[in-house]
Amino acid sequence: MMNTSSKYTNEFSGSLKFDLAQKYILNSCYTLGKFFSAQRINKMKKFALILAATLLAQPVLAKGVQATNAYARAVVSGVQQSGAFVTLKNTDATPNVLIGASVKPNIATRTELHTHVNDNGVMRMVEVKDGIPLPANQVVELKPGSYHIMFFDLKTTFSAGKKFPLTLKFKDGSSTTVNVTVKEMQAMQHNHAGHAAGAHQH
Repeated sequence: MMNTSSKYTNEFSGSLKFDLAQKYILNSCYTLGKFFSAQRINKMKKFALILAATLLAQPVLAKGVQATNAYARAVVSGVQQSGAFVTLKNTDATPNVLIGASVKPNIATRTELHTHVNDNGVMRMVEVKDGIPLPANQVVELKPGSYHIMFFDLKTTFSAGKKFPLTLKFKDGSSTTVNVTVKEMQAMQHNHAGHAAGAHQH
């Protein structure tokens, strides 16, 4: 699911463009009404509106990095950590980097970018301080067992079905906000470097 706002986002949404085009067409038809019969004007109006709808009904996609399919792991009440995953598509001809993420204070106190590494046969989760690379014209999937976003000190219960906004920040200075849906997921056991001993779910 995608809900974005970046410096590359088009000034008008598709629906607003259609409204403006519709107003322009109707005004033009009114002007032409001075020279043509009402029956002919109605036919021209119908044709013009159909044409405008066909041309403008195409989805308006933001330039830069597009974020889709964002979801987070459901956890039981009392658990203070969870992970989120999202698919990122860099539509630019130049590479970019996901350098950070944030949520509102009523969701979690701290947000970090993480990945998993194989440490002598043991999967260990570590912070990605340099960011997550986004090659030009490619898709990078943040998923369990790979790159993901960690939430610490949760301020709300991550129960299945809950939704909240997540803002992603990129190296080029742009950002995008996507709606995250909490889902039930199979637990993955691993050691988390830098945190208390024991297994965590991500």
